[in-house]
This record gives sequence, structure tokens and C-alpha cells, in this order.
Amino acid sequence: MLDKISIRGEVYSRIGGKLLFENQFLQTIVQNQNALFPGYTCVQYSALIETPLGAVRPDLALVDLEGYRDWWIVEVELAHHSLYWHVADQIEKLGHATLSDSNIQDLVTACKDRADQDRLQHLLSETEPSVLCIADLITQDWKNAVGQDLVRWMEAAPYRSERGDLILRSEDQLAVRTGQVVAHLTPIKGLPGVFSLRDGHDLPNLDVLQIEFRGATLLWVIDTQRRIVSPSGDVVMPTNRDFQVIRTGRLYRMEQIVSGGQS
Repeated sequence: MLDKISIRGEVYSRIGGKLLFENQFLQTIVQNQNALFPGYTCVQYSALIETPLGAVRPDLALVDLEGYRDWWIVEVELAHHSLYWHVADQIEKLGHATLSDSNIQDLVTACKDRADQDRLQHLLSETEPSVLCIADLITQDWKNAVGQDLVRWMEAAPYRSERGDLILRSEDQLAVRTGQVVAHLTPIKGLPGVFSLRDGHDLPNLDVLQIEFRGATLLWVIDTQRRIVSPSGDVVMPTNRDFQVIRTGRLYRMEQIVSGGQS
């Protein structure tokens, strides 16, 4: 990213995370949510969530309050934070988190003035969240330290003007996604990570297909019995949920189906 940028004649200089308090960075993310997360509603969300790896608190949540299709829990970090003692630990926990009824109610309450309460409750109860980590600088070391299927990374560089105004610049966006449903997947009992493939006639005739799941694009195997098999590795997937494959252009992604409503 550039060291300096000019906006309407005012010069902004990029600053390092050590010159920021994390809460200041977090508040600036919330203020810039329309540019960073178009289509999502961003709310502060720091409920204590129990996981098999220990308790964890996220920083934000992103919820699709237009189509009630998906939602994200967000970890906000600064580059000088300890990678293994803090960043990786937080993300590993969030990637294995299962929200309690109390956790869900906390988020419903945070969105109460902006959401259809019944549809939101249904979305949060029926759909596992994806995990986003947003930081002022993200290096390859960070990406290597955490399983690629657990987190989507976003770099948002802070810039400050001579008057002290703070803005964020990012070359990435996390936007609400639309597309065409081209297949349905149902988990096969006793075969973790293996799904029967239904209505998959619009999928390309390939043995291996790149499909995005929870922010990471992975290779999935389609076998001769028209079953789709998840990649090897630490892929955390509910075993009692149906999924659908959605195509947008030449890209494919997998989303959990919200029973009784939209995905």
C-alpha cells in the first residue's frame, strides 16, 4: 500500500498499528463498514463464547439483514500483537466455536432496532458463522499459522491526516454475495466430510472442483458415485446440516441451508 494518499486535497500518511489503540482501530472499522462490508450490518459483539479450545470473545459481528443468508464473527487485530500467543489462538477458538442460546440472544439484542427478530433468530440458530480477521497489516506468517479453512483475512491500513483524522484503506471487500444454486449436498451418516450430491447437473464435469467454504477456497473431490468429499485437513463442518453450492460467474461457494428459510 502507498505511504501517503491524497483525498480532496488533504494528505493522509499511513501509520503503524503501534500508534493506534485497538479500540480506536475497531471504531474506525465500524465507521467504515459500508465500504469494507457492503450489504452487511456490522455491530460490536463481544459475548464470551465457550469452545473445545477454551473461551473466546470476538470483537464484531457481520449479519446479512437484507436476505438473512449468512453471518460472520470478526476478530480485530493489530500487526504487533503476538501471532502464536494471541492472534492464532483467538482464531483457532473462533473457528471451533458453537454459540449458546445466550450468545445468540446477545447478538439478536445488538441488532434489535434493525432486524426482523424471528428471521434473525432463525439465521443465527441454524447457520454456523464464518470467521473474519481484519488487521492493519497481514503477513504470510499469519496466514501460515492458522488453518486456511478457519478464517478469511482482510487488511485495512490506517491513514492519518495532519489534522488527526483517521481513515482506512483496503484493497479487499467482504460483500453480501448472490448467485445461482447449482447443487445440494446432504451429509452421509458415518462418513464425516462426505456428502451426497443432488441436482448437480450444472456443475462442471470435473473430478476436483474449487469451492469456497467459510472464506477459504479449497479443492473438493467429486467421486464416481456423485459424492463430494471435503479436503483433507482440519475442515470443521456440521455433520447434521445440508448445504448448497452457489455459482457466481465462474466461482463456486458452499453455504449451509437455513431450514425453513433462506440460506
